[in-house]
Amino acid sequence: APAVSLSAPADGASGVATMPTLTWAAIPAAISYTVEVASDAGFATIVSSGTVTGTSFQATGLAPSTTYYWRVRATNACGAGTNSVARSFTTAAEVCFTGSVAIPDNNTTGVTNVLSGSSGLLTDLNVRLEATHTWVGDLRMTLTHGATTVALVDRPGNPASTNGCSANDVAVTADDEGADGTIEAACAATPPAVGGVRTPNDALSAFDGQDFSGNWTLTVSDNAGADTGNLTRWCLYPSMVTVVNNIFGDGFE
Repeated sequence: APAVSLSAPADGASGVATMPTLTWAAIPAAISYTVEVASDAGFATIVSSGTVTGTSFQATGLAPSTTYYWRVRATNACGAGTNSVARSFTTAAEVCFTGSVAIPDNNTTGVTNVLSGSSGLLTDLNVRLEATHTWVGDLRMTLTHGATTVALVDRPGNPASTNGCSANDVAVTADDEGADGTIEAACAATPPAVGGVRTPNDALSAFDGQDFSGNWTLTVSDNAGADTGNLTRWCLYPSMVTVVNNIFGDGFE
């Protein structure tokens, strides 16, 4: 089998999620693809690997703020091909919650979950949101830090349709520069209904310039009856510069 051409993430990409989806171009007549993610350029230490029949693979077990290397090789009826040219990426300094928190049905107060950030001046913030929930048009999700609250999800498909998007599940990255359209307009028939990298209802740039430290509160509410679900994962992907205490930098106290 010929060598595979890697697609995403781009070589040398930074701010990549710790559970990234790696993609590559299909090879004609390929039966399967073997993916390896390593913590070193020589691939002596493989941290995530798998064999798949499609052209994507979700890596797991990666640490924040760490550089990784990945490669893919195809197998066809004649056997395994050569490894692709390796690429590298660096994971984000992310903070995540993973679990299962029930979202109260038809309750505008909703449920909250809190993450704590480290000190640093925010220059950009993206947020990963994952929930298993039928009829995602019921859902609102807001993020609060200090006195600032940003609406990330506000009943997708509503008011475009009376009751919002009737499809299921959320697995989306909210990003002011999202290339897949708006969260509000998302409504895929196949789960997740709200997926990809999309722009939130309110701009996350409202947090730019704030210190990342302190509590970040995600509030998730269900705003109609009958359909239920759970918040299963959410992450903060900050880009920031270190805050330096320079009060006495001029030599005076």
